[in-house]
Amino acid sequence: MQFHENIGTNLDHIRFFRKLIAWTGVHSWNDMIIIIYGLVALPVLIYVLPTVFEVPYIAEYFVIAFVCYVIHTTIDASFRPPTTASYIFEESAKLYTSTFIALGLLSGLQFLIKTRSKDA
Repeated sequence: MQFHENIGTNLDHIRFFRKLIAWTGVHSWNDMIIIIYGLVALPVLIYVLPTVFEVPYIAEYFVIAFVCYVIHTTIDASFRPPTTASYIFEESAKLYTSTFIALGLLSGLQFLIKTRSKDA
């Protein structure tokens, strides 16, 4: 839906935010917003961690998703200008990230359905 692209582009046009991002070493606010997504996800993951370890395979799926997220964010933030190969690897890692998050959530849902049906 282009949220971080639109917000990042608007922030890049504001002088204060342009200076602030230059201080961090990140190329643009678009990249910084993606990094912030990951930082926000970490406390959420810590909160749900006890439940994650109860559900078969969910931890493995989330670890793979996290590794793919780090790969795609690193490629996205590193290659200026992007190359054809960097696009291919970045978008592939992004697809793997969302796929493994979906598999993890599906495993959690399947586990809940099985445990709830045993209780009924």
